[in-house]
Amino acid sequence: MGRPSRKHGMLCRITIISLILTSSLHQTNGQELRAGFCHTPDYLNIEYQSAIRESINRFMGLLDPNFRNDVRFIECLEIPSSTFYGSPEAVYGREEAMAMMVEAAYWSASIIAWQYRENQDGKALLSNCCTLDWIDAYRLAKAKLYFHYDELEGMEEKIQGYLGFSNSEMEKLKSLVEEIHYTENEFWEEGKAHSSLFSSAFPIYRAIIDNMVSFIIGHELYHFNDNSHMIVTKSDMEEAGLF
Repeated sequence: MGRPSRKHGMLCRITIISLILTSSLHQTNGQELRAGFCHTPDYLNIEYQSAIRESINRFMGLLDPNFRNDVRFIECLEIPSSTFYGSPEAVYGREEAMAMMVEAAYWSASIIAWQYRENQDGKALLSNCCTLDWIDAYRLAKAKLYFHYDELEGMEEKIQGYLGFSNSEMEKLKSLVEEIHYTENEFWEEGKAHSSLFSSAFPIYRAIIDNMVSFIIGHELYHFNDNSHMIVTKSDMEEAGLF
């Protein structure tokens, strides 16, 4: 996290702020979150924007139902040196990094749901039920986002190997990943039935991505709010002296 370099940060800020200043949105009751996610000119996979926007909306809605969220996706001539950073003008980030988090969350949620179903007593702990390596999930996500099909196939074979999945099981797992993606980004065919695992995998995906987004955006909101905390009410853990 942290601050961008002066050279790259200023260029990105000028581009994003110019859009913000021309916005027809006006602050009413509550506060407004302005977030800009930029991508390189050669980045073509914009299918994750709805998932990113909706996760931010869910997180900000928990903070204050009256928040207005102005989330924008734009092309930057130069990418800032920091992946995420915040300032009094807006919260900034790289769209590709957010999209990789979303795709990695698809895979983790799908495997957790799959292994939960296979558990005979119906109980599973998050600490031991998901054997997908998180670094592998990110590598797989990056290969998919940039259409590196050879690398994607290699990562899928590697994951299939240490999960011990048959070819048919791996195909079903990949279908579940796509099912979450299509549903979250509003591509799922209306009226089409979901798979039996979807009802378990989808809420797990949202729990994973919302926790990651709340950590990242929550940190940058400190800078967005003029380096002051937006939540002044102490949590139960703070009140009890546990944190």
